[in-house]
Amino acid sequence: TRKLAVELPLPYLRPDAVQAYVAQHAGTLGDSLPEVGALLYERTEGHPLFMVQLLADLSQQAIPLAQARQIIPPGLQHLLVAQIERLTPAEQAVLEAGSIAGVEFGVASVAAGVGRSIEEIERLCEQFAQRGQFLVERAMLRWPDGTVSGRYGFRHALYQEVLYQRLSESRRARLHQLIGEQEEAAYGERAREMAAELAVHF
Repeated sequence: TRKLAVELPLPYLRPDAVQAYVAQHAGTLGDSLPEVGALLYERTEGHPLFMVQLLADLSQQAIPLAQARQIIPPGLQHLLVAQIERLTPAEQAVLEAGSIAGVEFGVASVAAGVGRSIEEIERLCEQFAQRGQFLVERAMLRWPDGTVSGRYGFRHALYQEVLYQRLSESRRARLHQLIGEQEEAAYGERAREMAAELAVHF
């Protein structure tokens, strides 16, 4: 409340830096340290906060490495969910629809999923990117039907995973349907170019 703290964005760590951190802080993991370091980098891409939390989960909860490749351990999941739940409902809805569209997505796809204008979704995504939160801006999207919109990507694939998993099966199906129909219509006769992506949605 006194606003005495300052948030400092940290750069992502290189694989050798991740291995060095593991060597210093993972004494209970024994001979598997190189494998743990490789897993941490694979799952977090060197994101410092995610790396520290994932290592804590592996150390304290004795999660097998093979399982940690398939799931998001509880501590890391709690951390990510807490960040998401601090957002407004409108912001959460945009990110949830984005998670359905993919690790990278067009604003027009998300707009179709949440039933709002491209301009409104563009504004929210731009705010996330400017704050360095959740999203980064990518190249513009141009569809064959003339639709032009921004394109964004999740700053980390773990955000997309957690957002996707939080949705009920019925909501996932509804968003997939809405986004798939929008993209199919936008591509028209060229829809076969999007066959793999449309197959996922439908």
